[in-house]
Amino acid sequence: MSKMREAKQHDIFNAAMTLFSEKGFDQASMDGIAKLAQVSKRTLYKYFPTKDKLFETIVESLMSNFDQHLPVDFDQSTSISDQLFAILSERMSYLLEPQFIQLSRLVSVECMRQKRFAEIALAQLQTIEGGYGLRHWAKQGVEQNKLSLSEPLLAIEQLIGSIKGTCYWPSLMTHQKPVTRAELNKAIRFACDSFESAHSR
Repeated sequence: MSKMREAKQHDIFNAAMTLFSEKGFDQASMDGIAKLAQVSKRTLYKYFPTKDKLFETIVESLMSNFDQHLPVDFDQSTSISDQLFAILSERMSYLLEPQFIQLSRLVSVECMRQKRFAEIALAQLQTIEGGYGLRHWAKQGVEQNKLSLSEPLLAIEQLIGSIKGTCYWPSLMTHQKPVTRAELNKAIRFACDSFESAHSR
């Protein structure tokens, strides 16, 4: 029964994503979502009482890519670049997924259109530590005199931002396909090598 519920919720979620993307939030109807998901309206409203609740679920799904990353310890036996590459190539792999790009585009558009959705997204974003667990890593590197960082948290965010500038924003804004694994790894390696050159002691 649990698997059946999960399957229905998954179908509703995908149907909402499709219609919100095609028509926009305001023009998409709950009737249309139920029809596309092939569920009854009663079932739809059981899981998602309103369209706003559906949108909140979509935002939660998007934000889950940035959350739940355990802190990483600094390893003095491995180069700074290699440590960063191993972590980021795994934890940023969501940039390869077409659904992540679709989620991002949908949420971005609706947040720009309606303030209440921007507030929902911001509220969820503020619950996430960010940095893929590397904030702890950076602080340890400074404490162990291996990294020279006046602002460790800012340096990590700029590192991640430089990768997204190549591998995320073009796909989001211009409807390009997500990057390939080779393209992502190349961008991450370049960013990690640059970080080491700029901040190693």
